[in-house]
Amino acid sequence: MRKVVVTKACVIEDRSTTQSLRRSTEVVRGHMLRVFAIAAFINVTAFLLGPIVGLGVLVLFLYLELAGVISVVSSLVYVVVMPYVGIAQALLFDDLRSRSAEEAGLSPGASPAAPASS
Repeated sequence: MRKVVVTKACVIEDRSTTQSLRRSTEVVRGHMLRVFAIAAFINVTAFLLGPIVGLGVLVLFLYLELAGVISVVSSLVYVVVMPYVGIAQALLFDDLRSRSAEEAGLSPGASPAAPASS
């Protein structure tokens, strides 16, 4: 669970791989249950939505012999849903950063030990 926001730490804070791993662990510390619940909800919803909609479309048109329709519809649903997953994870990371800064006594927008540009 500590590595849920590694990619966001790397991209948003422009950190190296190792720094991103440390930063992800740092911001998630103390919020594991909350991060787990949010990440599980986001990912389960995103990954189940495609097949569920695909099955719904398949049953709606009563083409039970066309199993490939589920894959096509699932893929189209993923194209729409996955950007929202990224946005939700970025918002989660931003919230964790704010909480981490508040716990460290910094202003909410501040980032402790910002990396040096390489």
